[in-house]
Amino acid sequence: MSGRIAWIESMAVLPLYRRQGIATALVQKFRLATKGSSKIGCATPNPIAALVVTRAVPGTVYIGNCHPPSAVVEMLCKIRQHCFDLRGCAIQKNTLQIKTGFSPLSRSDERKWNPRTPSSPPHWWSELEHLPNTYEALLVIERTDSPAMWEI
Repeated sequence: MSGRIAWIESMAVLPLYRRQGIATALVQKFRLATKGSSKIGCATPNPIAALVVTRAVPGTVYIGNCHPPSAVVEMLCKIRQHCFDLRGCAIQKNTLQIKTGFSPLSRSDERKWNPRTPSSPPHWWSELEHLPNTYEALLVIERTDSPAMWEI
């Protein structure tokens, strides 16, 4: 009922190669390869990763304190057993966070808003910028570029 979800299990760019569009290109290729899925999701402790995904995938974004529709939360609960990121984690439904039990950030991960050209951060940025190290934010995008969405 809630459609298929394409899940980004893990993605990283070495610090030396960041800010060159590599992560964006990876997400765009993933988006094209999974165009039959009505949603794309991931778990991330890093707001920059969430920003890359939200910029590369058009649609309705659910992240942070967004009070997502019950269908989105139910879908996350259904895929939990099949997804390494979610297995064994309790999903905080209103804030779309999970407690991981480990610290997923490395010293080279950035959380500060530092765009190349002056602009305001997305509304959810500050929630992820101050996310405790043992938590990850869940991101789900209901796609507007999916053939499944065109049939509606």
